[in-house]
Amino acid sequence: MKHAARNLLSTFLLSVLQLACTEGPEPPDSVEVVPSDITATDDSSAEPVLNIIATANLHLNGEVLLTSSSLSVKVAISHSGTDIELTAGDELVVNTGGEDTVLVKHVSHSTAFSAISWSFVTTTNVNYSTLIPLDKVYSDIVQIKFLRPNAQDAINTTVTIPAAIEIQSPQAGQIYSRSMDDIVIEWSHPQTMHYVDIEAYKLVGLDDWTLLFFEFNADGVDDNGLYSIAASSIEASTIDLSNQTVMLDISLTRGAAGSIDENLNQASGLFRAYNKTTVSISSIP
Repeated sequence: MKHAARNLLSTFLLSVLQLACTEGPEPPDSVEVVPSDITATDDSSAEPVLNIIATANLHLNGEVLLTSSSLSVKVAISHSGTDIELTAGDELVVNTGGEDTVLVKHVSHSTAFSAISWSFVTTTNVNYSTLIPLDKVYSDIVQIKFLRPNAQDAINTTVTIPAAIEIQSPQAGQIYSRSMDDIVIEWSHPQTMHYVDIEAYKLVGLDDWTLLFFEFNADGVDDNGLYSIAASSIEASTIDLSNQTVMLDISLTRGAAGSIDENLNQASGLFRAYNKTTVSISSIP
């Protein structure tokens, strides 16, 4: 009986593996947009036409990240859980105290296996983003304007970038053993009502890929000015790398929530800002 069950399980797993390895059609460069919330349609994956949806029925989700070199901005507009592309002259722009900057569209595709349809489902992800040099960031208040010539504008989505984290320890270039030394992190001006995310990592760029060689993450740490990464907590991606000496980045990120324009659907929209500080140390085995 055990052998029969094992054979049945093996057959099932082999079928799933064969399904996963079957090459399907390439995802389209663009998805036809259909007003699924207004006109009945048999295509359950159809996307709504943006220019005929009221602003109040749209959701805005986005984030800004301030680093030592730039401010990155990324925003998505969605309807009924689906990202949609701007149409009919609609624009998303960002303002940081100076001139408006128009956000640029980026489209990607992700594929995941659906247990409901028992097939692989491809989702189109659309966001609008830009990178602003520090010398063009004139305010810590970031404003997103959703401009619509044929519908209600929404120009008052804002967030205030939280104060920077000043890392006092470890010092840049300081030597730590991954296997023997705790890394005690200290920072000034803690904000007890906030949280910070702490990372330790080594990224190496290889052609179009970025490889993560070492990694440690601690999210939602109390912003009290002190945290310790215990020895042996930073994991290497392979055994071969565990014996190498590398420059390791220690990053602390403080986040804050903003507010969504009242003309948008505020029920599920979210706009956040992050301020990231990084110090590099020498990490030996």
